[in-house]
Amino acid sequence: MNGAKRRLLIFEQLKEAKSVEVKQLAKQYEVSPMTIRRDLSLFAKQGLVSLNYGGAILNEGSGVEASFSLKAAQAQSAKAAIAKEAARLVNEGETILLDCGTTTYEMAKYLSDKAITVITNSWKILQVLQNTPKIKVILAPGTYSRISQGTISSDTIRFIGEHHVDHVFMSTQGLDLAWGASVPDEMDANVKQALMKAGSHCILLADQNKFDQRYFARYAKIDEFDLVISDRQLEEAEEQALKQMRTGYLQVIVHSA
Repeated sequence: MNGAKRRLLIFEQLKEAKSVEVKQLAKQYEVSPMTIRRDLSLFAKQGLVSLNYGGAILNEGSGVEASFSLKAAQAQSAKAAIAKEAARLVNEGETILLDCGTTTYEMAKYLSDKAITVITNSWKILQVLQNTPKIKVILAPGTYSRISQGTISSDTIRFIGEHHVDHVFMSTQGLDLAWGASVPDEMDANVKQALMKAGSHCILLADQNKFDQRYFARYAKIDEFDLVISDRQLEEAEEQALKQMRTGYLQVIVHSA
């Protein structure tokens, strides 16, 4: 097992058990305690855990955010299906905005055969599209965020505010149907609000793991989206609440096993 896969599994254990021990993990993954300590130190540098003598404790604050690579490894099949459905909404000749995010990153992989213009603040999306001759790619300027792996700053907001597109495809860290979409970082929320204002239609891509989660900075209420694409199986009460909203609705595209 490679290190990235091991760290993903350890992080999943942390989310479930809230704490882990070095000795137990070393035995479970058949690696040295030093290797496990290095894994946990990487989490600590991201603010995900607090280290103690024998292991680590999960930090669960609303301002905590995992790295892009760690998030990208989660719910991969659901994200791919959501991304493929979202790409079908894009027509030849259109201009779209792609937000920083692991699902919008997946979506970019399904756009290579379309003659379109893509504006994005994601360097990861730029890497996917840079060699696709039919697509014109515009990278929004700004300060680089290592966590989001894209540009997130006031310069990004000003640039986005000078453009208008056909569709905006958004990501989120948390989605609560009553409260809205939110992220741990306030500047990220401000950039997302600017992105949403730049499009004729705004579509949110959110796998079911994002639901019932609230983070520090809300950037939109659910009815500010024209469409939410997700694999979430809605309860009856949730469906009724969405029907009462003015514009937003939720499209379920993947059924959980």
